Amino acid sequence: MMIDNHFRIIYKDCFFTIEHTVSYDIPGYLILFFNQQIPLADQGMEALIKLGPLLALSIQSIQKVIKPQKVYCLLFGEKNENPHFHLFPRTKELKEEYESLFGILPDGVVSGPDLFSWITKSKQGMNAQTMTISRELQKALYSYSMNKEDC
Repeated sequence: MMIDNHFRIIYKDCFFTIEHTVSYDIPGYLILFFNQQIPLADQGMEALIKLGPLLALSIQSIQKVIKPQKVYCLLFGEKNENPHFHLFPRTKELKEEYESLFGILPDGVVSGPDLFSWITKSKQGMNAQTMTISRELQKALYSYSMNKEDC
């Protein structure tokens, strides 16, 4: 599926790019990439200082729009070694769908890694709420004064 990058990319500055994932039909599933393709530990201090607030504001925007029970923040780098964080909202409905297929664990806690693995094998395509999250994150970044001129 061809998706216009103007639609996918919701934030970009000299350090980071945040995109809506188009691979999975999960409302609010964002990926935050470092623009400089070097290991996380070798990123410059200026980028690393900006990372925390950008992750927090992105998660807050997802929480405000999607209202998930949890937002997982995952860093793998297996297929793509460029450091990037998956910001994955786990909604009540998603948890219930997962539990209906795999059962409820005795302690009632869902395994986040197992749920994420299931998602990457079963859910495909773009979702309808991506633009709403994009607008919410843009407002949050503006109010936090995190703009492109900070670089």
